[in-house]
Amino acid sequence: MEGARDQSKRAASDGFPLVSIIGLPNVGKSTLFNRLIGARRAIVHRDPGVTRDRHVAEAEWRGIRFQLVDTGGLMAPGGGELEREVENQVLRAIHESDIILFLIDGRGGVSPLDGEIADMLRGVGCPVILVANKVERSVDRLNSYSYSVLGLGEPFPVSAQRGINCGDLLDRIVAALPARVEPSAPPAASVKVAVVGRPNAGKSSLINRILGEERLVVHHEAGTTRDAIDTLAEYKGRPLLVIDTAGLRRKSHVEDDLEYYANIRVIQSIDRSDVVILLIDGVEGFVHQDVHILSLIEKRGKGMILAVSKWDLVHIEPEDWLRGVRDEYSYLEHIPTLFTSAVTGEGIGDLLEAAIRTGDTLKRRFPTPALNHLLGEAVAKRSPPSSGVKPIRFFYINQTGQSPPEFLVFINSPKGVPEGYQKYLVHFFRDRLGLDGIPIRMKFRARRRPTRLRDPSS
Repeated sequence: MEGARDQSKRAASDGFPLVSIIGLPNVGKSTLFNRLIGARRAIVHRDPGVTRDRHVAEAEWRGIRFQLVDTGGLMAPGGGELEREVENQVLRAIHESDIILFLIDGRGGVSPLDGEIADMLRGVGCPVILVANKVERSVDRLNSYSYSVLGLGEPFPVSAQRGINCGDLLDRIVAALPARVEPSAPPAASVKVAVVGRPNAGKSSLINRILGEERLVVHHEAGTTRDAIDTLAEYKGRPLLVIDTAGLRRKSHVEDDLEYYANIRVIQSIDRSDVVILLIDGVEGFVHQDVHILSLIEKRGKGMILAVSKWDLVHIEPEDWLRGVRDEYSYLEHIPTLFTSAVTGEGIGDLLEAAIRTGDTLKRRFPTPALNHLLGEAVAKRSPPSSGVKPIRFFYINQTGQSPPEFLVFINSPKGVPEGYQKYLVHFFRDRLGLDGIPIRMKFRARRRPTRLRDPSS
């Protein structure tokens, strides 16, 4: 199966320099990342170890563009599997970088691990800028000079929280960038695809399989992904923006403010996507929280695809699995459902095809004559009930919006259309127009009568 091609390494091939921020946990890497790109993209929290995956975003200073990379905190050797996965992501960022910002806490003291990181960075073959963060007072500046013993030059003092010296740091960065021909902008994503689901449903594993590399940290611990991670990919010539998200928990199960903010980022990711893939744990099945997430996606007017993960661990036929779920949740029949395995690659190509197809369908416009022909067919097939003493009469329909498709139906009595008949019309148009997985907005309005002009002679 041919996966999507990850374009996170465009810097190397297209001329965009990569600048990576590395350092110990809780020294302010994500705060500096947000400050330098001018947006709150990474979650910032007082607890160490919040960032685990690599965040990549474009930054620009004085007309010069580069890619900035936020990384997880490096920890002392001897940590668990999760810590090793985070370290691997940091090492990949270091290997791909044109400049490294080694961030330290200017108010603290030099630790043995700082020395080990400095020793490692001396052999990377690219400029390393030692940046002392949280330097807001003269005593902090004096204290930061103790890091000169690391042999990476005098620390550059900043306060990412307050923005102190961050402009000067950007001047230092662009001055150290290698001379390159300004690259053409990367192609805009034709479809933005968010992957959402409950914690530990396999979202990061699925995206790594799509991209063909270990781009995201994967661990058996639920909640490994804390933030939304964007990756530009390409599938059969179509550029895609693939968004990995944190596991979406019910409000009653959110245990701290970190999970609360992670939930907010998931909802924001849904809002900026075209298509949302709801990943269902094939072993656990479709549960009530999945119903809640699906309702959230539908209300926001996004294209919907169900992807059943871990299918290599399930020992029933797809038809039997679907039948059991749709018997309980009949409305799932109109949502494309695919069975996938990040381990074997099963269904990944079909999933990408479905995402592109759904994204394209969201943007379609339908000719008004064809819509009115369908409206006539629908009414002829099932007559509308009467509204009080007078029958409901349908006059015409037109499309008023896209993404999702919106239709306006003109009738004689808008308030008299029962909810059941409204659902019938939506289902009829969905089936005939091929809008599986697409939310449909259908509104009813009274047809305006033409205004009669007064005779000026009267």
